[in-house]
Amino acid sequence: MDIFCFAANDCSSSDIAPAVKQLVQFEEQRQDARLKRLERNVDGGGVAHHRDTIAETVTCRSGRFFLPDLARLTAAELLRLHAQIGEELRTRGVVRSANNPTGDLAEHLFCAAFGWAQAPNSERGYDATGPDGTRFQIKGRRVHRRNPSRQLSAIRDLAGGHFDVLAGVIFDDDFCVVRAALIPRGVVVARSTYVAHTNSHKFILREDVWSAAGVRDVTAEVAAAMP
Repeated sequence: MDIFCFAANDCSSSDIAPAVKQLVQFEEQRQDARLKRLERNVDGGGVAHHRDTIAETVTCRSGRFFLPDLARLTAAELLRLHAQIGEELRTRGVVRSANNPTGDLAEHLFCAAFGWAQAPNSERGYDATGPDGTRFQIKGRRVHRRNPSRQLSAIRDLAGGHFDVLAGVIFDDDFCVVRAALIPRGVVVARSTYVAHTNSHKFILREDVWSAAGVRDVTAEVAAAMP
């Protein structure tokens, strides 16, 4: 049984969503029942050994609470847990919508790292403004084993000049920051491709973008802003 745990300093007990608490209680009860069955069917040495194995699994990382193996949950249980986590992230201000969290997380990290002011959700063409008035369009891409593409979401009306700098970040499977950059609009224009059927431009955050003139590598700053 694989058990996941959150570090003790990640959140207080009052932050734990009710659904997660229920899962923790369920896992504790299941482990107790499992040990009782072993005590009835295995000799003392075997039980002690197995108990040590379970303890090592549960306490492999110092933590406040544990989650059971997600593979053992039903689809309905996973969806409920996903909804609870989304609501908690919105409550904490990490995400602002009920959509895929990648874009909202990217905005949160860049604004936290550099003190930018987030634009209203309805603002056209840019997502934040710097202290000097620079307008930033912020985009994130989660790269994972099923889809390694680094193509950012569509850029609308690129010719309209709605932003000055594109702030782009690549996340891994677990939403850890892999690379981040501040890219001048001129570089975006030069490296983007027009897509007629969506009337937008596509931009791929390839590794060579970081070597383009004027691009600033801000991976360390954005990674450090992760709450």
